[in-house]
Amino acid sequence: MIFDLRVYGRPSPKGSVQFARGVSFTPQKTRVAMHDLRMFTARYKADLKLECPSSPIFTTACRVTLIFSFLRPKSVKPKKRPHPSVKPDIDNLTKLVLDGLQPHILSDDCLVVRIEQSKIYGDEEFTDIFIEEMPLCSGL
Repeated sequence: MIFDLRVYGRPSPKGSVQFARGVSFTPQKTRVAMHDLRMFTARYKADLKLECPSSPIFTTACRVTLIFSFLRPKSVKPKKRPHPSVKPDIDNLTKLVLDGLQPHILSDDCLVVRIEQSKIYGDEEFTDIFIEEMPLCSGL
């Protein structure tokens, strides 16, 4: 099975857990971004009209491809910075997406055995998510 989804809006990284007065908490921006992604994937999954809508789509090993598209700042010329090699870090962007895909799309993010991720400059901001089940005998 192949799953593909485009989430419009600025890609958001997963923030580090914060500590204050001996208590840990997740930053508000991360909580909001995670909630939005989970609601979006739940609606998307409902639109697919699956046989068993309450279970996740992927429960076996899978391959994930993520593309994070950002608008190029007007102050940055393409020759000066052809790629978005600035914050947010690609690993934090990926963490938020993988966590946000649970429980509707992935039963657990440990199922991801291969991942490809890219940050690009584009005409609009979005996150493309492609998930594919791994074949039983693949040479990766």
